[in-house]
Amino acid sequence: MDSYNQVEALPVFIFGTVLAVAILLVWKSVVRAQVAEDGYSLLTSPGERDRRRTWRDDFYELNEANDLSKTIDVHRLTKTQATNVMDTYFHSLAIGQSRTIITGRAKYSKDSSALTNHVKQYLKNNYPKYSVVMNGDSSTLVVTRT
Repeated sequence: MDSYNQVEALPVFIFGTVLAVAILLVWKSVVRAQVAEDGYSLLTSPGERDRRRTWRDDFYELNEANDLSKTIDVHRLTKTQATNVMDTYFHSLAIGQSRTIITGRAKYSKDSSALTNHVKQYLKNNYPKYSVVMNGDSSTLVVTRT
């Protein structure tokens, strides 16, 4: 009698397994679609989403009050990140147009920061038609295409 029940139960077991696999595949495709849409999975907690912010998110938040065609604040970025921003926003300056770049100043220093020096050197080497002038304090540069 046991062997008879096992034979009857086999199709039910197979059906259940196939159904579970189908549900899993559908759920996986929903998760992939969500990840593609916002960059986070359905299982990502809000705290993890905050930790997974990119430097570009921070850059846009830092500059939300700025008109990026006039002023760009890079003072919380690394040299590499600031270089990416310069390549994005400075190649399109028209002749005579200027843009202010805020680089910040090293803490406890009256001298310019390493980032300020990097920005000036990078612009001088890669954008030779641009003039770079320190604007009053050592944390702001005015870049003009000549």
